[in-house]
Amino acid sequence: TPGRCRKGSFLQFCAERLSAGAATDFFSDEVRSVVWVGDIVSILASLARDGVSPQSAGVYNMGGPERVTRVEVAEAVAAQGGYDAPQLIRPV
Repeated sequence: TPGRCRKGSFLQFCAERLSAGAATDFFSDEVRSVVWVGDIVSILASLARDGVSPQSAGVYNMGGPERVTRVEVAEAVAAQGGYDAPQLIRPV
């Protein structure tokens, strides 16, 4: 994330804990569907441009094609940052 969110993101939390060398518990049974922000922007732009009909109005859930656990996200952050995942990431 280029800037800081008012409420830190999970990715920022992972990066902060890993960079501090702090061993941290991460849930292995909590699943997310990570999505690229560019995809969300495209969907919202399409809705704004084309409008929403009464038949398609409602709540939309937008997620990526893969399910990943919090452990897997933390491991990906560790790999990207060059951190020692086995020492710092404790699956619970």
